Amino acid sequence: MDEDDMHEIVDNNIFISDLWTARALHLKPKNEITHILSICSDFKSENDPRHKTISLDDSPYSDLLIRLPEACNFIENAVSAGGKVLVHCVEGISRSPTVVCAYLMKTRGISTEEALDLVSQRRVQVEPNPGFLRQLHVFEKCHYNPTEDNNVYRKWKEEHQAETKQFIARMFELLPRACEGRILSSQELPYDVALLEMLLSMHRISHIVALKPCEISVEEETGPRRLFIAEEVYNELLPRLPEIAAFLALSLEDHSSRILVHSFHATRICVAIGAYLIQSKGVESEEVSKLMEGLGDTTSRDVLNQRSHFEPSKYRCKCRVFVNVAQQVLECWCVGTICCPILYDR
Repeated sequence: MDEDDMHEIVDNNIFISDLWTARALHLKPKNEITHILSICSDFKSENDPRHKTISLDDSPYSDLLIRLPEACNFIENAVSAGGKVLVHCVEGISRSPTVVCAYLMKTRGISTEEALDLVSQRRVQVEPNPGFLRQLHVFEKCHYNPTEDNNVYRKWKEEHQAETKQFIARMFELLPRACEGRILSSQELPYDVALLEMLLSMHRISHIVALKPCEISVEEETGPRRLFIAEEVYNELLPRLPEIAAFLALSLEDHSSRILVHSFHATRICVAIGAYLIQSKGVESEEVSKLMEGLGDTTSRDVLNQRSHFEPSKYRCKCRVFVNVAQQVLECWCVGTICCPILYDR
């Protein structure tokens, strides 16, 4: 194999790589790899029996443990048929090495430490997150068969859920807020639907605005309290801004509502909330930019009841360019420009 990031782990039939190497191999059937196991949501299997996808975040709070038996079975079946399996996640550092360790533990009867040492010798950048390491130890205690009826798994799951709730509580303390804390924004959300719903329930989130690219678990949920915007290019996003602003305004009419605006791109979050401030609050685009940076003067702060868009310094736009681009998009919208040639997908 000549791919830069592919490493042979076991007997020329089990390999680990990053996402980009896996995609390249998928497009080149002449390679020796016969099966691909994707431990992420970024590479869908599309009903190919030789390609299995297990979607979850690389987070200590993700439950990979319950998915390990099916992952191991996929590898075992492929190898027993004479195949060669590539196991990958996004970077080939945490999720995919954890799965390969689980396979080695089950098939060779070795410990977590022994499996991790074997894999690390072949791929030096291996570093499963602490949650996955703990799950490997539980996998061993479950005799490699964690199920909902297994007492060891159930005990671990109870502890895991308690830790997850604490994590979610801490996470929401850091989210930026607008309009007296009733509009929250986040670039990261859990992939796991159950975890996402727990997060929304704990913090009384009643409405969601999701702007692509965004977490798939949000995109798949629809309804009167959720607005999904699929347009990724800013020129296509401009005509949707009145709809976004109106959705936020209508949602806020219910004084008990709390809204989460989500996108992987901070600029889109700024644009969405900025459109609401302009359309419903009459704020000028220049003042919106100041509010986003927490630098608004007394007059502009009065519009939001003495609050800037982002509450003091816990969490702000990571880079001034986010706000600059957002301001340019909003200015194009305000003057009725349909095409904004200086803006590209960022």
